[in-house]
Amino acid sequence: MQSNLKIKISTLFVLFFVGANAQENDWRSQYVKWNLGINYSLGNIEGISEAQSNYYNKVSACLSVDVALIENDVFDSSPLYLQPFVELSLPTKNPYNSNNKFNSYSGGIHLKKHISTGNFKSTFFIFGGGKLQFVVWNLKYGQNRNYRHTEMDYVLNIGGGLVIFKQLELSLSYSKGFSEAYYSTNVYDGLKKMNSVNMGLRFSLANNWWFSNK
Repeated sequence: MQSNLKIKISTLFVLFFVGANAQENDWRSQYVKWNLGINYSLGNIEGISEAQSNYYNKVSACLSVDVALIENDVFDSSPLYLQPFVELSLPTKNPYNSNNKFNSYSGGIHLKKHISTGNFKSTFFIFGGGKLQFVVWNLKYGQNRNYRHTEMDYVLNIGGGLVIFKQLELSLSYSKGFSEAYYSTNVYDGLKKMNSVNMGLRFSLANNWWFSNK
């Protein structure tokens, strides 16, 4: 299952570059924008005593598309976007047991709203939505025994951000997991829910110089 997910993610990244390169018209590119991003998540497992308190540190790459929902006479001034995305994490170690680690594969959608004044959108924005996340565990126990286990998590996201430059965004968000998909100290303690605070950096390729006027 993990190999199939990796193939799908790789295919999406190929489609990303093809789609971005196809945006020859700058006027059209204001309505559909392709983006690459990197996210850092500080996750906390629910139901863990303070004596065991520790945090997951997860880093992930994200591919997203901003689709404008409102047209405006001013170039690139839509205040409302629909934002489907996919996300792939690096291997993340369990802080309670270094023998256990997981990768996550996610797909979801956000609604993104710029705080606008008149016909011009602000550099500040808020967003909310959710994602479906596959958590693939690699568990080690005993003498050279490995076991792979997959759980599914339903996650709600809410946050805000700032457009630093034309193609660069910084965001801060909170994620609430609704499924018991994460191990704490060991596998015998069962699965628990995880919430996280996330920082993201997103880079848009839609209007970059190497895709313009080609």
